[in-house]
Amino acid sequence: MPGEHAYFSPSASSRWLECPASLYLYEGLGVKNETSTYAHEGTVCHEVAASCLVKKIPVSKYTGKVIQNVTMTPELIQGIQMYVDEVQGLTKEFNAIGGRIEQKVEISAECWGTVDAVVWNADTLVCIDLKMGKGVVVQAEDNTQLKIYSIGAMRYLLKNYNLRPKRIINYIIQPRTPNPIRKAEYTIEELQDFAKNKLAPVLKMKDEGKLSSEECNPGEAQCKWCDIKDCKAKANKAINDAARAFEPFTKLELPEIETATSGNPTLSTAEMAELKSNFKFITDWIGGIDKLLKDKALLGEAIPGYKLVEGKAHRKWGVQDSKVEDLLRVKKVEPYTKKILSPAQAEKALGKKTSREMGLHEYIVKPKGAPTLVAESDKRGEWKPEITGDEAAGELVKVVEVTTPPEVTTPPELTLVVDVDTVSTPTRARVLSIKERMALALAEKSEKEEEYKEQQVVVLDDEIAEEVKRKEGIRTPPRKGTKRLTVLEMGKTGKYTLQDVMDTLECSLNMVKMHLRYLHETNGYGYIIFKDDSFEIV
Repeated sequence: MPGEHAYFSPSASSRWLECPASLYLYEGLGVKNETSTYAHEGTVCHEVAASCLVKKIPVSKYTGKVIQNVTMTPELIQGIQMYVDEVQGLTKEFNAIGGRIEQKVEISAECWGTVDAVVWNADTLVCIDLKMGKGVVVQAEDNTQLKIYSIGAMRYLLKNYNLRPKRIINYIIQPRTPNPIRKAEYTIEELQDFAKNKLAPVLKMKDEGKLSSEECNPGEAQCKWCDIKDCKAKANKAINDAARAFEPFTKLELPEIETATSGNPTLSTAEMAELKSNFKFITDWIGGIDKLLKDKALLGEAIPGYKLVEGKAHRKWGVQDSKVEDLLRVKKVEPYTKKILSPAQAEKALGKKTSREMGLHEYIVKPKGAPTLVAESDKRGEWKPEITGDEAAGELVKVVEVTTPPEVTTPPELTLVVDVDTVSTPTRARVLSIKERMALALAEKSEKEEEYKEQQVVVLDDEIAEEVKRKEGIRTPPRKGTKRLTVLEMGKTGKYTLQDVMDTLECSLNMVKMHLRYLHETNGYGYIIFKDDSFEIV
């Protein structure tokens, strides 16, 4: 049911069954579940699958169609077809006397959900859930979402058909993962035990008003999909786990984990910033340990508590391309895709001289990098979103604060107003017109660009791999026709990476860096190499 969500949502039950306090925090902090593009894609696939099952429409009819901005690719169509085939197959396998598609099932007024498909006979209930995601494998065994669906479906059968199946089977159909069909089987007694001892106590907490006094219970499963990223209990558990990992070496006493939801249950911005300042060294170190352990395991050494398994691999053709080409062309399927050359590939194909003569650089742009959070000591100008004319017209207009009259002791209240050129009331702020605001923004942007050009030094930070200050005095460019001049010209644009230079000059990375050092030592230029491999000569 689009737009509707149960307070005790079965899809989030792995969180709130283990940490009931998260329900109170979600409600108290106004946390809302944001729908991702992947979730939207899954919703559309569910709708298509339901239509195919109910209206007997061939899944292939949807191939290539765009539904709610989702293109039904062959991969999605194949996944939906697998699900449809499985639902139809299970209906026959169990000699189903009834079934429902997208059936709402209820435990209570605040705990309900929609099961993708449910079929049954007198003795067996089968609940089927379609998962279109491919990043995380969803297991059927002990899946709390499907257990709640099954309990709701049992209530539905008892109320409407006076049926009480003794055997319950839950299926997960996840087409884009290894072993895409997974199942778990339960007796009615096992589900009753789950309902009585696991589900009911949490449902009663809200009725009895106990959720607000319940303490958080952080853990890997319940925190994985929790949207309260600044939860203090989770942060304290992480700190405690880190202390536990180092305890054999430090012999320090382990800190207690604060889990109360009263007071301020979330981290302040300052606390999060302090934690972030220590992240990089620790994560880099842990990554090194992880790699070392893997290397030891590959050499045959036993790693306590761990084992090597086969990683994910993609299918590939096991015959010559020509055979695949012949096979596909039988059905008039184009076996090859076309992709335009990258700037570096084009320059390599044309040669540096021809590229310059043709003015190839005029066709090349280097997009601005995505904003990243760095230390305040970073000398680069603070990132600000660019405001276009259309965006400015649609925004609330900035307010310029005026001097408070002497008799007023409290600071003036800043009021946001919509697109007004002037405000005549003396106690109100003067409002910039859109034209004035845009002119001011352009002037600020130009001023910042000039300040950036005048900077001779950039402080090393997380984004910069290497920097060399330019020398005082006049810089002299290299001789024409030299590779060093090519490096200089590419570096001045700020559009290229070291790999681009390597491709253009057909040389090694060490050779490129040698040219940069000569540009500094002999010609007086400075340079900055960023961690994304881009570089700039200053």
